[in-house]
Amino acid sequence: MDTVGRFLVLALLVAEFACRRQLADTSRRPAPELSPLDVVKIQVYALQQHNEPTPNAGIWTAFQFASSANRQVTGPYGHFLRLIKSPGNRPFLHARSAHFSNEWRDGTSAEVTVDLEDQERLRTRFTFSLSMQRAGPFKDCWLTDGVHPSF
Repeated sequence: MDTVGRFLVLALLVAEFACRRQLADTSRRPAPELSPLDVVKIQVYALQQHNEPTPNAGIWTAFQFASSANRQVTGPYGHFLRLIKSPGNRPFLHARSAHFSNEWRDGTSAEVTVDLEDQERLRTRFTFSLSMQRAGPFKDCWLTDGVHPSF
């Protein structure tokens, strides 16, 4: 690879890292301008860097994007924290890479598929189900209703 090619690869890697850091920013909160894909990326990248800048900060960020329907199932933050750290959710906390695909949207419902790869190159696929909130403090915001393994 010539010098220009190496420079372009390096520039793309730096840009991707900067984008992930911005999306994993723990100050991120639900906002009407965020698409379903944006919300899922924020949650996945925050979970990948779950202990930055403080322990469990990324898990707190992911919890901020959980809908009230989701919270009825997962419970308050303390229970959500234990749930995320359980073996079934380990791929999120140990993902080496994430690939987002199959965004589907129909009015106030959406789904996004995420393929995670861990340090041992094992791949796991999850589907996020989201809904547009119609009332309350997050009116017109997309929030996650649930996440389930996909095959």
